[in-house]
This record gives sequence, C-alpha cells and structure tokens, in this order.
Amino acid sequence: MDLAVRGWHGAGRAGHGDGGGPAARQVLGHSVPGGVLPAHVVGAATTEYAVPRLGTRGVAAVANAGFLAVALAALPRMVGPAKIGRATSVVVSGVTVACIAGVPAGTLLGQLWSWRSAFWAVASSVQQRLCRCG
Repeated sequence: MDLAVRGWHGAGRAGHGDGGGPAARQVLGHSVPGGVLPAHVVGAATTEYAVPRLGTRGVAAVANAGFLAVALAALPRMVGPAKIGRATSVVVSGVTVACIAGVPAGTLLGQLWSWRSAFWAVASSVQQRLCRCG
C-alpha cells in the first residue's frame, strides 16, 4: 500500500505538477488507507481465518480499486496530456511492485509466525503512511 500511495505522489512529480494539489493528495492519502487499515486490523484480530480471507480482503480490494480509479482519473488534470503516459506508468508501477513484493513477504511472515502477522504488518505499514501523509 505504501508503494501504491507513493505512486500517486510520484505521478505529480512525473509531470512536475503539483500532484493534484494538497487537497487531492490529502483525500487520497487518508481515504485509501482509511479503508485498508481497519480491514487488516479486523483481519488480524479475528479468531477465524475465513473472516479475514472473505470479508476484510474484500474491503481492502475495494479500497485499492478506489485508489486506482481516482488516481488514473485525476492524472490528466495533474500532469497534462503531454506527460500522461509517464504519470500512468508511475502509478501502475507502484501498485504492481507493491503486489509483487507484498505476496511473497506476506507468505514469509505467515510461515515464520502466523497468518495474522501478515495482516498486522500491512496495518502497521498503512498506519505509518497515514502519519506521514498528515
């Protein structure tokens, strides 16, 4: 998630624009993690594996889809038509790298400690990002 949110901020820099303005960055910087953080805390705290796998993963997926929809829709205004390709690649690359790195990392944590540790790791990462977006 951290890489995905960084992709949003990077998109503004890719076009040397203002990143959609402070209001756009603040809304995205808080709304996406605001959906992901409680989903992962509930997932880590539950006693059954089926609850986080079915319910909380769905909430997190919707938050991620919302991020992509907002970010990609805002790019033309943020960077202008001349740099839309570069900005799109920055956003999509951030999400892709986050997925590629996150799945093996979550699997490793799950194997070392328990499946809950992966949920706590994501919640911790999102909380740290929320504090920096403040």
